[in-house]
Amino acid sequence: MLHIADALIIGGGPAGLGVALALCRQNHSVIIFDSGDYRNKYGEMHMVSTWDHRYPDEFRSAARTEVVNRYSGQCTFVDQEVLSLSRVQENVDIPSEKIPKNSGPFKAIDSCEKVWHGRKVILATGSRDLLPGIDGFDECWGKGVAHCLLCHGHEERGAESVGILALDEFAVPSTLMRVLRSCKQFTSRVRIYTHGNTRAAAELREAMAVVPGCDIEPDFIERLEMATMVDGPSATGVRVVLEEAAPQQHAFVVYHPGTEQASNLPAQLGLKLTSEGDIMINDWQETSQPGIFATGDCASRHKYFATASAMGNLTGASVAQQLQADIRYI
Repeated sequence: MLHIADALIIGGGPAGLGVALALCRQNHSVIIFDSGDYRNKYGEMHMVSTWDHRYPDEFRSAARTEVVNRYSGQCTFVDQEVLSLSRVQENVDIPSEKIPKNSGPFKAIDSCEKVWHGRKVILATGSRDLLPGIDGFDECWGKGVAHCLLCHGHEERGAESVGILALDEFAVPSTLMRVLRSCKQFTSRVRIYTHGNTRAAAELREAMAVVPGCDIEPDFIERLEMATMVDGPSATGVRVVLEEAAPQQHAFVVYHPGTEQASNLPAQLGLKLTSEGDIMINDWQETSQPGIFATGDCASRHKYFATASAMGNLTGASVAQQLQADIRYI
């Protein structure tokens, strides 16, 4: 007779840990898979009370230790990536007549080819940033290039200048104006780069004319480099090397990329996605496939650490309600 856990949680970030905590509080058994690959792995986390400006791996380690110590016997951590997920109706310890229609159980196969079974599946697999193909961008990402001015920027307040990369949605004047206002909280001088888009440069120049200390640069960006800052609040910044114009140096550059699913499991399971590429869920965080839930960055446009953690708690509560409503618990 094979062992079957109440829930298989795919992802060991704040969302997955939040799910595990909620389910353990309801006395359910969970297996949480952690591949060790996280979106926020370059700098400190912010906007999490008592954890502000601390490294996210410290939070994950503390949260994991808490769950293991307080709920030992209920939560099993597997430090492997899940490569395959499928719904099964046989070879488990539940009589087939007691399996709710269109529900689990589910089978997961990890990267060591070990097989695991669970009654419900929760995807907390996160998202992946879609970075522009500019030389040096990847090396500067999360260090000198910031995606969010709530998570970054405060430590560089008083900077001589800040850059904005006006690509994609940032090339829309109304969107860029909001970003520009936020940048002006930390500096008096902002340079906007349109990376060769002269039409966007003309539109933005007209729209931003009312903002003092704002320049538009239409030249193509050849590459980005991390640079040493002589003056300013930080020791490092970003140098923007242009094709024709003189290079510019800033305390940091702002760009908000699009995202995609970090895992191929949603596609493998045939889950419906939103127009923005997030997993579509209902008010109970259940996906288009019964018994499969999604939480955190993979299922929300609000990709913040604290949001993912809270969303994980809510998802755990929803999963517990569904588990307890299944006929096998009556």
